[in-house]
Amino acid sequence: MAEGYATAATLHRETGLAVAFNAGNLGPVAEALRQPYPEKPLVIAGDNDHAKERQGKPNVGREKAEEEAARVGGTVLLPTFRPEDRGTDWNDLARSQGRGELVEQVSAGLARGERQRTAADLAQSRGTQA
Repeated sequence: MAEGYATAATLHRETGLAVAFNAGNLGPVAEALRQPYPEKPLVIAGDNDHAKERQGKPNVGREKAEEEAARVGGTVLLPTFRPEDRGTDWNDLARSQGRGELVEQVSAGLARGERQRTAADLAQSRGTQA
């Protein structure tokens, strides 16, 4: 899932991952996907309004993605920019830093999400055995 068309289109084009998009109904779509596929990884690619955050303003893209991922047991993918870069989404990252950097960040984020999911599953299994 992705917040916004540019993010969804860029991630699909550059990685081949299947994506759905719409910031307005991110929550309902995440819930609708989680219900029939409780064991599948659910990844939410958000925007990273890092420049606004440094100005003391909310980073709405990050906050919304994190909120919805936490609610449905998903993983968040956020692009990381250099401080001087004014980009906010995955499309901006691909344009400013190139496809290689985008793929590297997506791969690292997916691996981190898999480790978190494995740890959560292990903790749950230990809790039910006690």
